[in-house]
Amino acid sequence: MNGLLIDYIIKKMRRISVLVILFSAVSYMTFSKNVVSNTNDNDNKNEYVDLGLSVYWATRNVGAEKPEDIGSYYSWGETVPKKEYTWSTYKYSKNDKGKKFSKYVYRKWNGNKDRMNTLDLSDDAANINMQKNWRIPTSQEFKELLENCRWVLESMNGVKGYRVYSNQNNNTIFIPFTGMYVDNEIIDFSNYGAYWTSSLQPHGDLFHSGSSTAKVFVLSEKDIESEGVLSGVFERFIGLTIRPVWVPNMPD
Repeated sequence: MNGLLIDYIIKKMRRISVLVILFSAVSYMTFSKNVVSNTNDNDNKNEYVDLGLSVYWATRNVGAEKPEDIGSYYSWGETVPKKEYTWSTYKYSKNDKGKKFSKYVYRKWNGNKDRMNTLDLSDDAANINMQKNWRIPTSQEFKELLENCRWVLESMNGVKGYRVYSNQNNNTIFIPFTGMYVDNEIIDFSNYGAYWTSSLQPHGDLFHSGSSTAKVFVLSEKDIESEGVLSGVFERFIGLTIRPVWVPNMPD
């Protein structure tokens, strides 16, 4: 990492001394709006858009009423929002330091190894709160969205974010900046956001022990190494938003 990127991370994560995002470059590539209403969700009705990809993408975040709304924040693998996001309040943490876990453990020193690296539907906030065919996207599905769409920085009803245009059929969705929830406050609401995937980072990295982080996608209006949308990892206890996907004939 260069000095500018480190300074950026320190500035953005001023309340998180140990959180470091590992970014990987994401390619940009380039759709009339074709919204389909999902009427099978009972009281949790949502809409999805066919972007010509392997899954259908929701028009709004989990817990949101409109595309530009933030929605709800969740720790990775939890299905209920809360008022405080720390290791001590994290459902699967066996201590307060993010070293031992009771589920999604890929290394024996992190607990009883189950080698699970993708969320069960019972731990999927999209599936639990929206039901039926909704779930959190995997890191590969988010990568597919990034690499097969053109991402344009814009505002929707005063909320900043990215308009995502499909290269396949010119359909589009809006993904807002949402910040993140750490301890008991939201950080960087207006020009920064990160979204959970359902994928664990099983082997850890230079800054985190194995199993303590999950894969995310980060959106920013700032140029980070010339890119505004990047992949990375966040510690599992942090509260992030979710942009769900709809999957036809999804198994229970």
